[in-house]
Amino acid sequence: METIETQAEGHATQLQFSRSTKILIWVVFPVLSIALGIASPLTALLSIFILGPTFYLVRYDRRRPEEQRADLETLIWTYLLTGIVGTATVVVAQSLLAYLFALALFPHGAALTQLFQEIQRSEHELASLDASTLAARRRMAGCWQYWVFMLAFAFGAASVPEELLKYAGLMYARRRGRVAHPHNYVTLGAAAALGFSTVENIGFVYAAAKQNQERGELLLTLFERVAVGSPMHAMSGLLIGIAASRRDFFREGGGDMRSYGFLCSSTAPGTSRFLLPVL
Repeated sequence: METIETQAEGHATQLQFSRSTKILIWVVFPVLSIALGIASPLTALLSIFILGPTFYLVRYDRRRPEEQRADLETLIWTYLLTGIVGTATVVVAQSLLAYLFALALFPHGAALTQLFQEIQRSEHELASLDASTLAARRRMAGCWQYWVFMLAFAFGAASVPEELLKYAGLMYARRRGRVAHPHNYVTLGAAAALGFSTVENIGFVYAAAKQNQERGELLLTLFERVAVGSPMHAMSGLLIGIAASRRDFFREGGGDMRSYGFLCSSTAPGTSRFLLPVL
């Protein structure tokens, strides 16, 4: 009986959140959910499916042996900070880097303007373009500057800020939260990745809903983001977490291990971003 009571007290202690965490859970998160519901009820409804990978991660972590479970408060803050603050920071960084890469490769104002016009076109716009505009697109796609820009954007402007965000989220958890087991790094690395991925996916679905896409196209966007995008982000977070745990808990590699994890985690997303326009 004493053992059972002691275990129950231990679980109760683990679930005693700080005041700031309670405000985050019971005030900030509901306000954001209501705001999303007002802006786009359909996106709010589909966000239940977008959160699927997150629910799976929490369920997976809670079913681990008790000593391997991540601190729930640390997991929540890592997830939400990388998702909300981190995503906003990454968007700004990606936009700035993309502009600098484009400016270096297309120094003339007309070519620079055309580049950003073309890469921002939707599929519906492409279907209605006239022959002269399509010919101009083909000419741009045939120049070497365009391919260098796509390569630099895929690996430099897009992947690097995102992977740095995941690593920063993990380091925040280590310094400001509670990390007691090597497996915590794996869980928190995935949480940081899914925090970013969730907000990104909501943005994609929100944009698709606002464009009044057909139901099949909207569901395809949802499936692609949840079944492909989130697992890919989670995989990179896992690689960063594994490399960081080997460095911090087992003293393997030092800075080399951190670079190795970062390189592995950024390769797959960068490759997919570069190949998708080609395919």
